[in-house]
Amino acid sequence: MNKRKSITFSIATINVLLFPVLLTAYFILHENNAYFGLIPLPFSLKIFFCYFLFIVFAAAFLMYVLKNQSKAFLYLILLTAILLFFGAAQDLIKTIPVTNFFKKYKFLLPFILLIAAGSFILFKRSKKDFSSVSKFIQLTISILVVWEVVLLLINLSSGKASENNLVQKAQKDSLSPASKTSKLPNIYFIVFDAFTSSRCLQEEFGYNPKELDSFLYKQGFYVVANSKSNYPVTFYSIGSTLNFSYLADSLYNQEVTAKDLLQGVSTVSQNRLIPYLEAKGYTIINHSLFDYNRHPALSHTLFHDLPGNVIVQQTLPGRISKDIMWNFTRSDKDHAAKLKFLQEYVYDKLNGLRSAAEEKVAGPKFVSCHLMLPHEPYLYNKDGTLKLDSPMFRPHTLKKDYLDQVIYTQRVVKDVIKTIFDKDTLNKIVIVEGDHGFRDYGDSSKIGRFFENLNAIYFYDKNYTALYNSMTPVNTFRVVLNQYFNEKLKYLPDTSIYIYANGFDDGRVRKN
Repeated sequence: MNKRKSITFSIATINVLLFPVLLTAYFILHENNAYFGLIPLPFSLKIFFCYFLFIVFAAAFLMYVLKNQSKAFLYLILLTAILLFFGAAQDLIKTIPVTNFFKKYKFLLPFILLIAAGSFILFKRSKKDFSSVSKFIQLTISILVVWEVVLLLINLSSGKASENNLVQKAQKDSLSPASKTSKLPNIYFIVFDAFTSSRCLQEEFGYNPKELDSFLYKQGFYVVANSKSNYPVTFYSIGSTLNFSYLADSLYNQEVTAKDLLQGVSTVSQNRLIPYLEAKGYTIINHSLFDYNRHPALSHTLFHDLPGNVIVQQTLPGRISKDIMWNFTRSDKDHAAKLKFLQEYVYDKLNGLRSAAEEKVAGPKFVSCHLMLPHEPYLYNKDGTLKLDSPMFRPHTLKKDYLDQVIYTQRVVKDVIKTIFDKDTLNKIVIVEGDHGFRDYGDSSKIGRFFENLNAIYFYDKNYTALYNSMTPVNTFRVVLNQYFNEKLKYLPDTSIYIYANGFDDGRVRKN
């Protein structure tokens, strides 16, 4: 008899957890369709497995406590829905014209606890049969899952993932990677994140970087004096540079969404330059912040967790972690976190670049390196000593902290160039640029300054006739490919396209 009861309990538990699991599947499928081609399968499976475990244990517990299949099912559906769809509900509430108190966590979290506790008491005490409600919810979930599966199949068959590449198709000039080119040079593409122009340093910061400028000229670089980045955010700026094309017009003057960010990262990863150079026999050495197609970064990438976060941050635990827990976990006195950042995004990159410069390979090599300098967090004094006890972000001293880090970064720039020239004695092209400039002016009249960037180019033959003082990075590799690979690419108009990304202060007032 006990064995029969145990089997009956197990079957009932399975019936209780089946549709909450399907609801989780619907959530995962919906997010993958919304971000189709941008979320790797392992991220989705990991999140699904975590919620599957929660549902299994919760189903067994609720069956034991409520002793009713329909009640346990409905309460578990309620809990699962709250956990999975809190982000969507919160985003909807933010659009409703009600007082801000009802949009804050101090109201939302107690309200959720009240609903959860009240519902549990209701189900525990109620004598009603909820089987008809359960069947309706089961049917609804089934329809939703089928709908998302159909959408997934449509997306797969229609090649929707190709839309994630933001490069303007009209600017995809034909290339000749198969044509033979003799004596190809090594190419170094070195990015110093947020390194502004000399002119901006003089006019906005009262600092004359003549020492760096003089060094670059003496080393034979062409310094693009009036250079501006094409975009004020990293993934679009690098994406346009490596694709030597502008990105979709729809991005103009828009605020970056999570999907935009993922598409920007994908546009960098699937860039046109790397497969072209591969076809020319280049060895690709990637120490950038991005994975390139078939060439993942050899050191830490900045956006590795982003696809998973897109899903997680739609959930209640994800929103709490993002919006609340950082208040308890972030510490400006946390030396380990600061040193970890420097290790991953400065020291490892520099060590990789040094190794790549002296590495002997069969044929030419393309070395990509991206350092998070002088970009925040501002951890260096101007003499290169670390300020580990200072806050990572001090709003009232941003310009001073940035300038201190710029002054130190100049030393790094010179050391990097010396290393390349000392270790690599072959013909080479060296491109040293900032992907954008300083952005935290807090003044909308300064938006144009966001784009002003360091841009210095070295050609081994010193033939700089195709370069000009207002050239932007979108044309950098067009010049290189035309001059050294016999391509015939048209030069694009030099334009800077404003896009707002959460995280920099452009002085504009925005609604929360």
